[in-house]
Amino acid sequence: MSDTTDFAGFLRTHPGFGRINFKYLTYQVYPQGYAKDVAGCVAAGRIRINRRFSDLGFAGTGAAYIMDSDQYSLSKGFDLTKPAAQILIVHESTHALQDFQNLGKIPVPDAEAIAYVAEAIFALAIGRPPLVDPATGAPHPIRVAAANAAAAVMAGAYEVGQAMVAAVRTAVAHSGHYDAKGFHDFDGIEDRSLGATLRFVGGRMHD
Repeated sequence: MSDTTDFAGFLRTHPGFGRINFKYLTYQVYPQGYAKDVAGCVAAGRIRINRRFSDLGFAGTGAAYIMDSDQYSLSKGFDLTKPAAQILIVHESTHALQDFQNLGKIPVPDAEAIAYVAEAIFALAIGRPPLVDPATGAPHPIRVAAANAAAAVMAGAYEVGQAMVAAVRTAVAHSGHYDAKGFHDFDGIEDRSLGATLRFVGGRMHD
């Protein structure tokens, strides 16, 4: 099967996504965001999947969602059947959902914190520990803070508490991996499907 088919199937059918349902500040993350919204965009070709990166800090499972071009970029050895790869794709698919929601500019610490909490919930749902930093062999402080927030959600909370919001956000801001004062610009997902291309006549879209 193709990466597109594999990704769409994973997003639509994995039971772990059913547990990802929470509110972080004003932002909402929900199961159908993955199973319907993002999966639908992948299946329709609105979100593309390309194998480009050889290493993104997670050897063999490197992945990123590129919001400017609405695509996943994967390492050559990326294997979606592996739990660590699945956890990482939950993180990146949360960014895809944020893009689908057309949220505009979100401070990087918050945009990343939301994705880390989502991946932590998924990890707990499938009985896996947080991903570890290859350099240290231990979970990064971001993932430790996110796991605490995820545990509260798994225990029945819907809204991530202010103290946990602050903990994850601060861990992201102090990690050195992200621009603590920058923004992620989630500007929506363009229709790049074949049907949309065929409707583009004379420089404009035709319904």
